[in-house]
Amino acid sequence: MSNYLLMREKEMQIDSFIKQKLENLKESLLAPPIKLRKTLKIHVQTIGTKDDWLLKIQGRLFGSEIKDSVRFLAFFSNVKVIFEKQDQRYYKNVEWDCQNTESCFDAIHIK
Repeated sequence: MSNYLLMREKEMQIDSFIKQKLENLKESLLAPPIKLRKTLKIHVQTIGTKDDWLLKIQGRLFGSEIKDSVRFLAFFSNVKVIFEKQDQRYYKNVEWDCQNTESCFDAIHIK
């Protein structure tokens, strides 16, 4: 009988914990996002010739106390490079999609 009561007590603790986490999640989803004004500097560089080229896009968030934890590509879900009509016979348009937001980097290299 005491095992049953112990199991019921643990079940109530787990239910209470889950209910608290759901309430926290609801509050965070309903709260308006915090808007901060910071400067995002972007440096775009092209290297190479007509046949062999590299596009390097890198950036940095200025004025942030947490600048080490925020990666540049965390601000983008995808990057598209679309060439003008006259250049499309030499180059193909390129699209980069961020598959995993936890593994974002400070720069992207498109070749």
